[in-house]
Amino acid sequence: GVSTYNGTTWGTPVVVDATHAIAAMSCPTTTFCVATDQAGNYLMWNNGSWGQPTAFGGSLGPTMDAVSCISSSFCLAVGRSANFAPADFYFYNGTWYPDAVAYASTDTIPFNAVSCTSNFVCLATDQGGGVTTFTLTTSPVVQLTHSASPTPIDPGVKNFVGASIDCVSSTSCVVGSFTNQVSTYNGNTWTTVAVFAPTSLGVLVSCAQQTCVATDASSQGVSA
Repeated sequence: GVSTYNGTTWGTPVVVDATHAIAAMSCPTTTFCVATDQAGNYLMWNNGSWGQPTAFGGSLGPTMDAVSCISSSFCLAVGRSANFAPADFYFYNGTWYPDAVAYASTDTIPFNAVSCTSNFVCLATDQGGGVTTFTLTTSPVVQLTHSASPTPIDPGVKNFVGASIDCVSSTSCVVGSFTNQVSTYNGNTWTTVAVFAPTSLGVLVSCAQQTCVATDASSQGVSA
């Protein structure tokens, strides 16, 4: 179910996908949201009404595990294909478009988190410890491009894999790891620090301007 917060209280949860669990959601405005479910569908909320689950692909199509929208005109959803290759779809001016992103025919390292910025730049983490930068251009034609290969978030940190990402701009991002670490990006380099206890699993991050909040699976939280 989905519950809406009006600035004071949370509303009664509403079932928007009666068959499958919601995987991710992004609401750039008070009247527009996009959600993805665990069966490869997207759902869109416009002016107080949820649409029906609609498949990104066929019955064995891709599953989008994360979505980020900067407005009601642009979103990027990332995840995995049926054979676990990285996959993504972008939404622009009312239409969803598939994007070919597999770096090799044997690529089985899917995306797991994404954050988009107001200048149509998105960064997506993958399960191999990398991050891919996507850029949308609208002239002379609408086109989504991405880096030639994922960039390791922090090669100096053994087995670092991002679990969540939030970017306040294309040169300022924070990634929470699957363990106890947080990595920050300044436009050139990533810097990783251990924030939680070594036994922690899964750090979620959220940022507003220059302030970020992180929490782990044990419900511990920090801000910086």
